[in-house]
Amino acid sequence: MPGYVNFLQRTLRAAPGGVRFDVAGELALVDDVPALVDRLSLHLTNGAMSTATRDEIVAAVAALPISNDAQKLTRVRTALLLTLASPEFIVQK
Repeated sequence: MPGYVNFLQRTLRAAPGGVRFDVAGELALVDDVPALVDRLSLHLTNGAMSTATRDEIVAAVAALPISNDAQKLTRVRTALLLTLASPEFIVQK
């Protein structure tokens, strides 16, 4: 699992020439963390995120400052990382 999370962190940082993500929809919700996490849950877990997981992600992301654009992007990337590392995303069916 640590290798997977490290891979996600590197991928979400999107170094020059790396993977790019369109996070405009998520950035629009950066001030409303519950809505941001709900959007990610809908798109990445088909809405299957448990209340406990959701609450933990909301608390962690809401604790991050957003006084500039770089911090806003960090908030979105953190929400993405935690959602992609959640049991609800990783489940195989």
